[in-house]
Amino acid sequence: MGFSFFPKKGGQTLKSLIKEIANIEDRLGTLRGELNDARGAAAAASEAAERLVFERKPTAEIEAAHALLAQSEASAKTLTSVIRRYEQALAQKRAEHDSIVRAELAAKLANEHEAALHDYQAAALAAVDAIRALIAPAEKIGGLSFAAAEIAGFAQSISRDLALSVDHTAAELAYLIDGLRAGRIAPNIPVEHEPVAPTAVAPVIERRTVLALAPIEWREDDGAMACVCGRYSQGALPVAIAARAIEYGYALDFADPQVRVLTRMHSPALTAPGAKQNVSLDDPSLQKATPIFGSDRVAADAGVHDSHGKSYIVHGGV
Repeated sequence: MGFSFFPKKGGQTLKSLIKEIANIEDRLGTLRGELNDARGAAAAASEAAERLVFERKPTAEIEAAHALLAQSEASAKTLTSVIRRYEQALAQKRAEHDSIVRAELAAKLANEHEAALHDYQAAALAAVDAIRALIAPAEKIGGLSFAAAEIAGFAQSISRDLALSVDHTAAELAYLIDGLRAGRIAPNIPVEHEPVAPTAVAPVIERRTVLALAPIEWREDDGAMACVCGRYSQGALPVAIAARAIEYGYALDFADPQVRVLTRMHSPALTAPGAKQNVSLDDPSLQKATPIFGSDRVAADAGVHDSHGKSYIVHGGV
């Protein structure tokens, strides 16, 4: 009938749940700090790799920077997944905590209602007995006094109605008390620990490293932030946007053999005459860039050749 002060829920007491919740919250704080560090390291590695490419440093240095970037991004991705798992565990433990607290509050409330009902029943039944005790004396003098006759009638009616009211009240409160104890009715009392929405963790965006052949721009974070990558610069673009840039001829995959040729050349030889402004990769009417094939003299000046030995200059084509 009664509840212990720390009822068990899934083999755990409220005291152990409070301790476990605190431990998870501490662990989450540490992991979120590590995630911020990993993201900072990834941003620094990306900037370092871009600088090395721009300064035409040895391939080994560039590859080492790329390896560090990949490691930092992988670490950030793993930490994000682990944080989400801890947040799910925290939400579950908080729900268990609140369930136990509500059960204790419901039991306490049920006991208070039950005690109040007993007091009401005792007082009401005492009143019924007292009123009924007035009926017989009032009836004896009812023939001599009109008022006494009325009191006798009132006493009979009131005692009957009051007894029915006690029974009806007892049935109402019994349903409420049983519902509180069985968990069918939640107490309208704030619990000690209200659920807190998990902290949003920005997902790590899968990226693809490219070399921009024209000044390009795109938007991230649901269009809230514009990103720009200058001509002949290395950029880490979201996979879908990078694929669009490559497909439309405004970038090369950084693993493409042509990248090494292009990064050794002077910028004027690669000027894209049609791309005087940033090319928006989000533009639905984006036109494909058109390669401009030059004469032998232009080819010699440019020093760029395709797999068949043919020379070309990349055209921004917008």
